Amino acid sequence: MDEENGNYDLKILSRGPGTCVDLLLYNKSGEGKLIRGRTKDFYKSDFKDFDRIDIDTVFKIKFAEDLNAINQKLDSIEGTDLVTGKFAHDGKHTEIYVNNQKKIDVYGFRNEELIYIYLKFFNSLPYDINTFCESDQLN
Repeated sequence: MDEENGNYDLKILSRGPGTCVDLLLYNKSGEGKLIRGRTKDFYKSDFKDFDRIDIDTVFKIKFAEDLNAINQKLDSIEGTDLVTGKFAHDGKHTEIYVNNQKKIDVYGFRNEELIYIYLKFFNSLPYDINTFCESDQLN
């Protein structure tokens, strides 16, 4: 997968609280890349790059039911307008892009599409992306 060329169908960027960042890239064949790291610029509206990478791994969706459910959810989200949530201090900021178009931009876990997608990825990822980094130290 090549993030630079946008060679993916789904991008989930989840930041905070603090310096913690998770980046999930996925294509509809069921393959993906997952990166967890830190950035000093976590408070800025646009994510530029990691200052440190803790985990950089690839994954494949293990179950056909999850693959079909994820792809159907992406198709349904693609045709919708941008969903935004209110800013929350110390809240996890998550952005979901489908085919390079931002579709969800929320704080916390109050979005049902986000929760559904996390549940469908849960069995195939090496760690739960719905968690925080173990330590918030960037050193």
